[in-house]
Amino acid sequence: MRRSNVTLLWALKIASALGFCFPIWYFYEAQYLNLAQIALIEAIVFGSQLILEIPTGAVADILGHRASMIVGYIINALGLIVFAFAREFPAFALYAFLLGLGEALKSGAEDALEYETFKELGKEKQFAKVKSNFSLAFQITLALAVIIGGILGSISYGLTIWMTVIGVLICVVILCFMHEPKIERQPASIRRYLSQWSAGYKEITRSKEISIIAALYALVGAISWPANLSLVAMWFGQLGYVSKEQGIVLGIVRIFNVLVIRTWIHRSEHYQQPKRVIIGFMLLFLIGYVPVMIVSKWWAILFVVFIMASTTARWVVIGNLFHTRVDSKNRATAISTLSMIIGAANVGIMAISGLIMPLIGGPKGLITVLGIIGTIGCVMIYREYQQLLKGNTYASQKSD
Repeated sequence: MRRSNVTLLWALKIASALGFCFPIWYFYEAQYLNLAQIALIEAIVFGSQLILEIPTGAVADILGHRASMIVGYIINALGLIVFAFAREFPAFALYAFLLGLGEALKSGAEDALEYETFKELGKEKQFAKVKSNFSLAFQITLALAVIIGGILGSISYGLTIWMTVIGVLICVVILCFMHEPKIERQPASIRRYLSQWSAGYKEITRSKEISIIAALYALVGAISWPANLSLVAMWFGQLGYVSKEQGIVLGIVRIFNVLVIRTWIHRSEHYQQPKRVIIGFMLLFLIGYVPVMIVSKWWAILFVVFIMASTTARWVVIGNLFHTRVDSKNRATAISTLSMIIGAANVGIMAISGLIMPLIGGPKGLITVLGIIGTIGCVMIYREYQQLLKGNTYASQKSD
């Protein structure tokens, strides 16, 4: 039964990647909304996820990660159905709220369910490499879905949306056959519910090292989420890409990225060293984000490689550093706390983007600004980690 959970996790990863509407959402919304309204819709997605992130993470820790994910996927399906029929701003806003709520229910629970499954099998040390394999399966499937969705989108946007709904419902079926890993779990109560909120924050500040890793996780998420989920699609539209071209380009880039990251994970131990990880993300921001302002249509493909790599590497690399250092009982709530921080940044970015993008050259200007912020943030986090290492060295010498 325990091992079957691993097989079902593989199936879940593949089914959850069937995002056929990913390359067409911007073009679909642009038929009915202006750029400022589209940016506001994205802010609603992030905002609803932000507001509900900690409550849903606490629910997952108390009642079970599997149940939380089932409800999350059902709500996602309802949101996509609303999206398929949306023609005016209020309907798109409802879709955005449901999407954010569903993602909040899944976000902390999904990572926690995966990790606890392997911990129950006594294989938690293998989690980082297995996670990279999960990511490979997810990204390759998503890449194929994006390519197919881009091609079908040139025929019918609605078809790609309904195909995505089917993929989401398949996830619900898979989760119904999974079992919840046995970990110490407290009975549900309002008092316990509120205490979980506090536990999540305490967990990510329990030590200096965890705080630094949590800060890196939050920084990269705050920059890469809006860039990958929203701004790249807008930027490609600005450059003149159609849905078919966008689907093919993004699909191929996804496959390339995950193969490179997977190879690095399996052949190097550097992904377990926070110092090298911080430097790596600093370079991703500096090389992949900052020059976007001056990039032309076909050169954009090269920079999207770096932009998309920042998201994939956050889940696989920083996520592993974080998972191996936090307590099992509070893992989902701790992840949800970080997601709440990321969501707050995303809400702010997308809420004001409609106003500032016309002043800085559109989506490409905003990506450049985010790259500068990310680079500076990584430099500050690196300095903090260097001070931690010096403090540990001094303490060790003093004790000797």
